[in-house]
Amino acid sequence: MDCTNDANKQRAQVLALLKAYTALTTDQFRAHGVMHPSGRIMELRREGHQIITERSRVTGLDGRLHTQARYVLLGRGAK
Repeated sequence: MDCTNDANKQRAQVLALLKAYTALTTDQFRAHGVMHPSGRIMELRREGHQIITERSRVTGLDGRLHTQARYVLLGRGAK
């Protein structure tokens, strides 16, 4: 079975997106088909990539405040 959206492919996709845009939010990752960005970010950090998390409060579609993560790649992908 060929799983086109497995963790390895998503991890590569997350890294490529961060290299292209430097920083993305959880919602932006989900728009690119990455449903568990925090997990992929954790795995990339374990591989030695320097990625920081910035948190901000945003108003959701429901009108309530939510905390949103924004992931920032430092050093353009250098380990």
